Amino acid sequence: MNAPSDQALEQAADWYVLLQSGCASANDQQRWQNWLNASEEHQLAWNYALQVSQRFSSLHGPHAHTSAQAIDSVNRTSARLQRRQLLGALLMAGGSSVLGWATWHFTGIGDAVLAWNADHYTTTGEVREIALEDGTHLWLSSSSAIEVTFDAQQRLIHLLRGEILVQTGHAKEKGHGTSAVEDKTIHPFIVQTPHGQMQAMGTRFSVRLGESQSQLAVFEHAVQITTSSNAERSIVSAGTQTHFNATHIAPPQAADPNRQAWSRQIFIAQRTPLHELITELRRHQSGHISLAPEVADLPVLGSYPLVDTQKTLQMLERVLPIRVTKTLPWWWSVGAL
Repeated sequence: MNAPSDQALEQAADWYVLLQSGCASANDQQRWQNWLNASEEHQLAWNYALQVSQRFSSLHGPHAHTSAQAIDSVNRTSARLQRRQLLGALLMAGGSSVLGWATWHFTGIGDAVLAWNADHYTTTGEVREIALEDGTHLWLSSSSAIEVTFDAQQRLIHLLRGEILVQTGHAKEKGHGTSAVEDKTIHPFIVQTPHGQMQAMGTRFSVRLGESQSQLAVFEHAVQITTSSNAERSIVSAGTQTHFNATHIAPPQAADPNRQAWSRQIFIAQRTPLHELITELRRHQSGHISLAPEVADLPVLGSYPLVDTQKTLQMLERVLPIRVTKTLPWWWSVGAL
């Protein structure tokens, strides 16, 4: 089953507002039930709306309990169906569908898994800077996680999820307090993903982990990629970026400044399609942003904050032929005027 369409998600949001308002009649309840039973897409969209609302309610103060009670009331209307859907959502967690992503992103399961398995991690909307013992500085983007292994042979960062920005330091010899001459044979600095490893050559670079590939952007010096199958190896120079999977490294292209701008919690748009900015916003906030296809390719210019969704959408509304509506405190819709 593909991810729910924007239309189905909007319908789910409208039903949620009505059912939570306390004004729904018995006829409304039956119409909602008919809509829910009409298709698997509607069921996926409804679960998505519930998961977003539950996550948002758990993060926000005095109305959280009231909102949770309203959600529980709606859940009881079709308890058996909801239990089956929730089980399906949990089984799909971490998958490529909207429901699997929503389960990870909004229920707190993702944060718990990261905490259990990572040396360092961030939650949704958080950017964190970490100083390592060799002088290296790491920035973790929203909902990211790493394991760190430093020993006499290597400095290894295992990227478990999300994206990191790295400013490498110099390895230190054991038993000495001063920096030694960097020895890449003895002390290589490596970032590893399931798709391969990247060895720094005295540099600043970012790595983003996707489901089927990893992305590397280099801003200073160079980084050597070796695919996990050892099928290909390539050196990526400053000012360029590439993506790769276990067997193949794509040709380099100009580095996207946003692959390090997120560390300052901004997005730099250079006639960037609106959908790319919205996609990045979604990664940094706990609500939902629906984008109509007819405005998805509008070009955007300027710098926009990633940590204040409402402010960014208001800025976009002033300069683009779009209308932003806020159906719920955690649900925005972006459409044409």
